Amino acid sequence: IPEDVREMAVPVIAHRMVVEPQARFAGVTTVGLVEEILAKVPMPS
Repeated sequence: IPEDVREMAVPVIAHRMVVEPQARFAGVTTVGLVEEILAKVPMPS
């Protein structure tokens, strides 16, 4: 993922996601989910 896309992903995507109540209670956040996904997607070489 290009750096500019990575920088904008959290503010653009996180507010469109909904976390189930059980996950929220466990401390899961939409921001955390987007950051976790970005960490798993390799940067193009």
